[in-house]
Amino acid sequence: MSRIFRALALAGAMMLSGLGTASALTLAPYTNQTFGPAFGPSTALPGANVTVYLYGTTTKATLYGFSAGLCSASTPLSNPLLADANGLVSFCADVSSSYQANWSLGAYTSPTVYLPQSFPALGSGVASALTLPLYATTAAPGALLTGGSVAPAGGLFDNICSSTLGQTWVRLTSAWGCSSLGYLNPIWFGADPTGSTDSEPAWASAIAALPSAGGEIRAPCGTYLLNSTLHIGNGTSSSVSTRGGVRIKGFGQSNQSVYGGNTCVLFTPGAGLSGGTMLEVDGPLSGWGFEDINIYCASSANVGLAVWNATGGWSRDIVVSGCLVSDMMLTTHSSSGYSGVVFNTAQNVFENVLLSPVDANLSTALFLDGSSDLTTDSSFNYFFGLNIFINPQSGSHSVYGIHNRVTDSNFFVASHIYGTLNNSSHGVYDDYSVNSGWPASNVYIGLDCGSGGSSQFWGINGTQGGNIHFLSNLQSANGCVYPTNLGLNYNLDLPKKFSTDVNQLAITAAISSTYLYNPYPHSIGVRVCWYANINAVGTGSGSLNVGLTWDDGNGSLLRTVGSIPVVTTYGYSSGCLPIWANQPTGGGIYYQTSYSGTVSSNPNYNLRIWLERLD
Repeated sequence: MSRIFRALALAGAMMLSGLGTASALTLAPYTNQTFGPAFGPSTALPGANVTVYLYGTTTKATLYGFSAGLCSASTPLSNPLLADANGLVSFCADVSSSYQANWSLGAYTSPTVYLPQSFPALGSGVASALTLPLYATTAAPGALLTGGSVAPAGGLFDNICSSTLGQTWVRLTSAWGCSSLGYLNPIWFGADPTGSTDSEPAWASAIAALPSAGGEIRAPCGTYLLNSTLHIGNGTSSSVSTRGGVRIKGFGQSNQSVYGGNTCVLFTPGAGLSGGTMLEVDGPLSGWGFEDINIYCASSANVGLAVWNATGGWSRDIVVSGCLVSDMMLTTHSSSGYSGVVFNTAQNVFENVLLSPVDANLSTALFLDGSSDLTTDSSFNYFFGLNIFINPQSGSHSVYGIHNRVTDSNFFVASHIYGTLNNSSHGVYDDYSVNSGWPASNVYIGLDCGSGGSSQFWGINGTQGGNIHFLSNLQSANGCVYPTNLGLNYNLDLPKKFSTDVNQLAITAAISSTYLYNPYPHSIGVRVCWYANINAVGTGSGSLNVGLTWDDGNGSLLRTVGSIPVVTTYGYSSGCLPIWANQPTGGGIYYQTSYSGTVSSNPNYNLRIWLERLD
């Protein structure tokens, strides 16, 4: 058989195939058990009576035998035909007519299935594939399926082929068939991979053709123009989505490299998306995802990917860039629209994602937010290998890497935020403008802050409450130094040093009182470790002293923590001291060196100090 197409009926399916000069109907199972247990999965329909009529009439067609690939005009067949033990019937008919058929078995009768006019002339012996379209038995019987449309919702083919069997009617070459590939291709629905015409309707048709429980859309590498937002799900602020489980994946090779992965499908905005959102997941729904996808806002669209009240997402190898407001936004509608039921944007996983917002004021790479009434939020989302590049060219622009607002308990592992920051831009920006308790309890493990400076990398807006954030293994690489402007209740793993290390070498004079660090108002303990050593001895009977000053509630007092006689060859003093210095009037911790006793000539010495945060 050179080609196979299926015409499914309510309790079974008949298959048409061009085979030499004949066609065959194969009855296939329908799994809806309301039609009786005899029609369960993998059950053929032997013994069924198949009646073939002239199209649009109740006149039985004249049928002829088929053997060895040829039709025989001298062998008329009875009509109806009797399906064999495998549910198979074969026949030939006049090419000049069109036909329709139904089948019956016991008390069960199929609706009419319209057959295409696809049979060669009798006795011609010319092989011909079945290439004309099938006809749908829907609300408009005999209506031709054309141009990438699907059977009307609730129609026979839509329900049986798509929803029941996990298959979908798709256009293959010049005919329609039932895809069993496990995915749909937007090209089948008219998508343009050259980016010349609007592909949103074709992508939307492909998504709509999936079962309500979802499935996979696979697209060949290319550029797809969108003139309107492409939606996954149909949820709103007051209704739960009736569809979910949609995954969009690019397949094929691409030169768009993304840190070890390749993006394949490039979405670009048309004029209709100026100031809009390119892709949107509209929950509440569960199950969604993207893979090998590049979303480019082209400094036109505001948002690249928006996710509303969605859970169970898994996405990898994604690039989103050039957006005016936010490359990627995870947020929620209030629970008040769902009768108080809480639908967070939660338990979504992102791997190998690159974000790069445009240089516009208040633009953000990743925005994590929730409802303004605090009934729902974005939480327990997981980011692995998140790469963010921000590079504001204007000194007046505030550009953010990660903007946290109504969000909590998100996990970032091996993230890299880099670029040149101005004084008003931040790699991580914690925004407490909605409520002092949010954001809360976000965890950063192995965060490389790139080339951002310590004073700009971490930004805080508003008054922070008592919720704890965790920062572990922050990498001080590429010129980025450990931030000293962290907000209240940021827990750092120990040991981790601040950027205010002291490393003074080959000095002889005493060091006057010098600021080291101020733990107030963070309510934390710190540990100061020092190491002083003499390179070349001095003369006299005096000593070189190392002192620390802090206020623990008893006033700002100088304590001598180490002393070395100036004449001691290779003499040294070292130690570590836990300090509590959280007084608003103390001004923090200071260090100094001094000489005591009789010192005729100063020694040459080194002083190194490390500061660690204890809680």
